[in-house]
Amino acid sequence: MRWLLTALAAWLAVDVLLLWPFVGRTDAVAWGVWPLLAGGLVWGVGWTARGMSDRVGVRTIAVCAAVALALLLLGGEGRMFHANLDWRVRDAVLRDMAIHPWSYAYTARGLPEMLRAPLGMYLLPALAMKAGGQAVGDWALLAQNALLLTIVLALGATLFDGARRRATALAVFIAFSGLDVVGAWLATLQTGAPLADHLESWASPLQFSSHVTQIFWVPQHALAGWIGAIGFALWRDRGLPLGPFLALVPLTVLWSPLGAIGVLPFAAVAGAIALARGQVRIVDAALPALACVLMIPALLYLSADAAAVGAKAAPLSANVYLAFEALEAAPLLLIAFWAARRRNLGRATLAAIAAMLLLLPLGQVGFASDFVMRASIAPLALLALMVADAVATVRGGRLAIALAVLGLGAVTGAHEVRRAILFPRSPPPLCSFFSAWGPGPASQKSTYLAAVARLPAPIRPDRVALVPPRDPERCWNGRWPVPTGA
Repeated sequence: MRWLLTALAAWLAVDVLLLWPFVGRTDAVAWGVWPLLAGGLVWGVGWTARGMSDRVGVRTIAVCAAVALALLLLGGEGRMFHANLDWRVRDAVLRDMAIHPWSYAYTARGLPEMLRAPLGMYLLPALAMKAGGQAVGDWALLAQNALLLTIVLALGATLFDGARRRATALAVFIAFSGLDVVGAWLATLQTGAPLADHLESWASPLQFSSHVTQIFWVPQHALAGWIGAIGFALWRDRGLPLGPFLALVPLTVLWSPLGAIGVLPFAAVAGAIALARGQVRIVDAALPALACVLMIPALLYLSADAAAVGAKAAPLSANVYLAFEALEAAPLLLIAFWAARRRNLGRATLAAIAAMLLLLPLGQVGFASDFVMRASIAPLALLALMVADAVATVRGGRLAIALAVLGLGAVTGAHEVRRAILFPRSPPPLCSFFSAWGPGPASQKSTYLAAVARLPAPIRPDRVALVPPRDPERCWNGRWPVPTGA
């Protein structure tokens, strides 16, 4: 476990270091001080976790690797299967990062604008694509995400004793979802429209994404939230020191700020419990503090010229909210409660999960519902682990109820897999980020762009390569259908 945690921290730290050349900074701070900080942090995570005695067997890692690779391939990575709508822009972003010199700026809207987005997932694959072309970049992205997902699943396996419980937990985690099929069926009764390909649109704009949906549509957000959730679970149940868990949270920000936000309440719970028990050591504060210092350039980058993003109360009707919570959260929280009663920390964790799932739908960041979908990733992952614990321990009628809820929930992921197999595989991109996005409102693109002149001085490039708005009429040589409900 110690080496898996260290590898996870190292990979995330390398992404932070690569942000410096991406924004065009190659000075002594970027190339001297920051690598030392990153190396110290990674060493500190490994040293602090040296007491973790749990070992992860080769067979467990092999199973986790096979599952991770299968999920990501079905999600469209590697271009062997259909990739969902979000990958149109994501592919274009990766292509732009590969074909243009670092740093570069778009001029499609007049003033030079740099890409300002969570780029953690793209940086290493973009370098691979620079060196070997489109196919190499595609496979590098698949390999990177499969490696990280393998580590997450392997660490999660240590939370369950015995092969049977581990297999049960893995199955529950993959199939985990709310009762979207029930909500979608009720919606068809009201509208008379056929069942949508993407079932989770039934309560639009609200969505608690299934785990298959997360890894198919938004693997960078899923991995960020799952890393934080697994860190908390290891602290809670396997004696991981507080410092390494808290240090992992800021390291995920460059992959998904909203995913990291979803971990913060659990970091607060862990900190409060550790303080109450007198278990906080100096290193438990020093490691996350060092991680936050390491992340300063990433935080400056992600917050640059971000006034257009905005935050507000979500425009919801009471009926939609209540129906959504009744089908997406309440049944799963009830099942988890049966297991949480056996553990004091389980009760505190479940209370935090329930509060988040009730409150997150009430807020909105940006123009879409990304906040509720991404900030809910960590609490949903922890809820899945608690439901898996319940399935392995309850009996009789409670077990029947749990299996029925999980079976109905699994229909959501099955629909995603069905579409991945039946729809044509995604073609390589030919256009820039601007053209791949399409003719949507300018305010939507502004959530992914920052004017070069408004970048904070520590990360502002001395010069940038200007990218003119020259794109072919077609962004893909091939058919890329949009599923109904997306």
